[in-house]
Amino acid sequence: MINLDDKEKTPAWLICDDILTKCKDEIILEAIDILHEEVKAKRIDMQGYVPMLIDKSEEVERDMFLINNLLSRSHEIRENYKDYMKTESEIKNPDPALVARDEELRKFMLALDSIIYLMNLSRVFESWAADVGVFSNIKDPVEVFEKTMHHNNERMEALKFILSSSTFWKSEPLSEDERKMLEKSSKE
Repeated sequence: MINLDDKEKTPAWLICDDILTKCKDEIILEAIDILHEEVKAKRIDMQGYVPMLIDKSEEVERDMFLINNLLSRSHEIRENYKDYMKTESEIKNPDPALVARDEELRKFMLALDSIIYLMNLSRVFESWAADVGVFSNIKDPVEVFEKTMHHNNERMEALKFILSSSTFWKSEPLSEDERKMLEKSSKE
């Protein structure tokens, strides 16, 4: 973690890399939270995938294994479940058990879509962090953000997402100064 009080001594690109890496990590944690909610609701069963682990770092590894498995199989999952999902008009005699199953399946699909979206955003932040080092000659972090963000719709979308996401800011992943840098760079 970089101390922004030492901003004069710390290269701007390194400050940007640190901020973008924090954003990526926080977004991954949001995806893991969704995974945990789905496991708790019993819409995802972790048994049989990996053994239960004791260490927190091993827990994150397990969660990432499951998320990556969901990502790689998302098309297959959609195909397998599309016939089970009915619209209200398709249900002739609504059986409460069938309606409940359909509702749970829709919640799972929404969670899957959310996890996919968040993991895509995390990849955007990861590639963005890799690009900031090219601007080692620039002294202002906001200028580095601007040069690496503008004309890249994915990065602009990712930045808009975190700046407007109340969930993202609950855990305070960035300092107020870091947030202000991102906000300032998002204005063209």
